[in-house]
Amino acid sequence: MKKNIYLFLILFFITGCSSDYELKVNPTSMEESVNFTLKDNDYDKAILINQIFTVTDAYYDNDKEMGSHVIKVLKEEKFHPTYLTEDFYTKEINKDKINLSYTYKNDSYEGSNIFNFCFGDVYYDSTEDYYVLNGYNSFKCLLKDEMKFTITTDYRVINSNADKIRGNNYIWYFNKENNIDHDLYIQISKKYKQKKLDIFPIITVAVVILLLLSYKIFIKNKNYFKKNNEI
Repeated sequence: MKKNIYLFLILFFITGCSSDYELKVNPTSMEESVNFTLKDNDYDKAILINQIFTVTDAYYDNDKEMGSHVIKVLKEEKFHPTYLTEDFYTKEINKDKINLSYTYKNDSYEGSNIFNFCFGDVYYDSTEDYYVLNGYNSFKCLLKDEMKFTITTDYRVINSNADKIRGNNYIWYFNKENNIDHDLYIQISKKYKQKKLDIFPIITVAVVILLLLSYKIFIKNKNYFKKNNEI
């Protein structure tokens, strides 16, 4: 039992928590993945999600009816936003947890509803050498108190204003305190791969092992002193 707990802790520290929004960037494609929780009575959140994705063209004056319809479409039907003429989002549901993913080929990410809707203003540039993504003037897609926005790439990042960098993961945090003036900016090479070594998992495993060893030594010493005291 203890071994299972230790293994869980190690895996948790290595992998960390998944992002609410993930964008994997390659020279010829961008894979978008969105994770959120949607309960059957989350009507306001459902309405916001509909504004982001255009889940349905239907309209109800009553927020509860509108939210209920969006939830039903997301959970029970194929998810085919009206702005995608042919392709479908890949949808995975685990109880109330929903994951939506879609791959934009070549320069089609410029049409991403999340990129265009969630920021007040956006700038997108794509050349033979690099991508530039810039979202600014407020972040409007707060589906919870804080949203974790991660861009992942194996290619060299020329410049970024990420809040945190972990290996090839560039992370931004948007919340109610900073969503008005917190910008996202990243410039990614299409030609050169990164040569960085991600030592964070190595350090994390080392720390966890040291903690486990310290705990084991503490227990041994405790038992040793207990036996001596009994004598």
